[in-house]
Amino acid sequence: PQLRTLSEGNLQLESATTGSGLSVGTVGVSKGKYYFEAEIVAYSTDGSATAPHPMIGWAGPGWEAAGAGNLGYGARSYAYRGDSGKAVNNSEVGVAYGDSYNTVGTIVGCAFDADNGNMWFHKNGAWQASANKSEIEAGTTSNAAFTGIDMDGTYFPAGSDYNTANKTTIAFNFGQQPWSYPSSVPSGYTGICTQHLDDTFSGDNLNKPDKYFDVLHYRGEGENSTTQIKTSLDFAPDMVIFKRLEGQARNPILMDKIRGVAGTHWPSSSHVGTT
Repeated sequence: PQLRTLSEGNLQLESATTGSGLSVGTVGVSKGKYYFEAEIVAYSTDGSATAPHPMIGWAGPGWEAAGAGNLGYGARSYAYRGDSGKAVNNSEVGVAYGDSYNTVGTIVGCAFDADNGNMWFHKNGAWQASANKSEIEAGTTSNAAFTGIDMDGTYFPAGSDYNTANKTTIAFNFGQQPWSYPSSVPSGYTGICTQHLDDTFSGDNLNKPDKYFDVLHYRGEGENSTTQIKTSLDFAPDMVIFKRLEGQARNPILMDKIRGVAGTHWPSSSHVGTT
């Protein structure tokens, strides 16, 4: 079962005390070079074989398949395992790779070269398996955790934890905060948050979010409502959420381009919507 709790803007993963808890990021990549960090902020164990198995890495196509509740178990799922330090892919055990990291305060860094299908991990700034920043920048893979990754598809940064009696909490930094180990970040590798994405447009449209979404405050007067929406925005919206600000309280209304006005929905109501 997929058992976990997400918090802190869905950047913190807390596993349940029993079962698996795999979660993936919302920004996927298929090319480029990326880096992120993950910190063990809580870890409980009774010292037995039931110790949690935190996994940090990347999940590719097919990660959501049945039986792939832990990162690394699938054919295109890659993880650095916390309790053993092993590199895990298409396996429940993995192969010898680095140090274990199941200690509160430990920070794991991951460098992913999606252009060439290679991946490395560090523990508290020390790249594992004797790798170093210079060789990662040069693309030398002799000490990489994984090489030759099939990049036909989209990969997402991910984490999971397997427990039978204990649990782990992992906090992810995709670049929305300063890096804990900036000197360990290879040159040319960027975070995985929106400010690091390539700009799609240029010139007057560069970095103008109101080209894609906006808030419009207007007074509705019959057909004049539609006219105001069309003439006051810099784009034709694919989805619109209406919220009445004056007069009798009403539930917000959601309409989208595909279903049109005949497919109205009330997201804060139990009403099933119109069709």
